[in-house]
Amino acid sequence: MKEQSDKYDGLELFLSRKPDYVVLNFIRVSKKNHGTGTKVMESLIQEADKHGDTIQLIPSGEFGSDLKKLKTWYKRFGFISRKNFMIRKPKK
Repeated sequence: MKEQSDKYDGLELFLSRKPDYVVLNFIRVSKKNHGTGTKVMESLIQEADKHGDTIQLIPSGEFGSDLKKLKTWYKRFGFISRKNFMIRKPKK
């Protein structure tokens, strides 16, 4: 997904692979409410679905995001809440 960072100015994205899933460690865009995060997430999900990858993340308000809004945003992409993290299984 490095090409996503190159494609979108002001995007910071960090993913890591575990044996059974991909971890979305970090996604941040410099300009909120311009659709960049949505486009990147759609691209990430498309790739994960193509390769049969589950995505896992821990939502954080560390960078000033409203945690409730952030969780709602992730749910739009099919993530479901589990204890202290969220997960999205691949769609076929």
